[in-house]
Amino acid sequence: MAINTKIYSDNKLSYPNDFRHTDVILYNYKGDKITLTEHVINIDVFESIYNNAMSGTLTFGDTDSIHERLPIVGKEFLEFRIRTPIKYNGAYGGEINAQDHKFYVYKVSVQEQVSPRNQIIRLNFASVEMLRNSRIRISEAFDGTYEDAVQKIFKSDKLLNSKKPLFVEKTRLNQKVVVPNLRPFDTINMFAKKSLSSISSSSSFYFYETTQGFHFRSLDSMFRQLS
Repeated sequence: MAINTKIYSDNKLSYPNDFRHTDVILYNYKGDKITLTEHVINIDVFESIYNNAMSGTLTFGDTDSIHERLPIVGKEFLEFRIRTPIKYNGAYGGEINAQDHKFYVYKVSVQEQVSPRNQIIRLNFASVEMLRNSRIRISEAFDGTYEDAVQKIFKSDKLLNSKKPLFVEKTRLNQKVVVPNLRPFDTINMFAKKSLSSISSSSSFYFYETTQGFHFRSLDSMFRQLS
């Protein structure tokens, strides 16, 4: 989506893929920040039930040597909010809120270089839970239901330590599982393969993130919600 200048709270949908955004701010590893709003060319954010966390790319035109001055090395945080300009019901709308929960920049690449002071930069970013997941391994025994274990991994300050909403579907049976030195996402994915829903006895659980938060739920429950 290309950057526009309309009022963020406006709810008038003008055309397909219309959107609203706030300022786009980049923080480097020292805490220094720079506003990229006027330089942004495109922002893409991706979510899928097959991906544990949200990710995306931000492309901007660098005519002020931002890349070297900040500098941008791939350890930054991105702050912005994007929404579709319609009114939502309930607490969780279609907004992507990277102000309360910033995205982590894990890769920086030059897409096009016209001159040393005029280049197109792409930032690859993802949820901070993905960063935390890459740094931690779990060697621990879990007692109880799988959804209890998922919540413990998700909330524990020693594990994922996420402050985002987590929506879990209740599972059947108490289990005792020993996790053999796995990353948090791999552990939860393992639990997803073993889980049975307490509502329908359905399997096929997924752990994924959307604009609303993280979800641990069965495919059957997703179909029921749409019906």
